[in-house]
Amino acid sequence: MKQYQFIQETEKEYTIKVNGAKGVYTDDEIIEHLCDILGKDAVIKVEHVDGIPCLASGKFKKTV
Repeated sequence: MKQYQFIQETEKEYTIKVNGAKGVYTDDEIIEHLCDILGKDAVIKVEHVDGIPCLASGKFKKTV
C-alpha cells in the first residue's frame, strides 16, 4: 500500500482511502483489520484512489 487516509465520518462510521492496495489486500481484509482495532460495530467503507493530495508541506494527512 503506497498511501492511505483514514477519515472518521461519525462516531462509528469511517472511510479509508487507499492507494496501491488492489491486488495486495482485499477490502474485506482491510475492514477486518480495522474492526479489530475500532470495534466490531464499526462501519467502514474502503475507497481505492489513484493518489491522496499533499498538503502545502509536501506531506499527506493520514487521518481526518
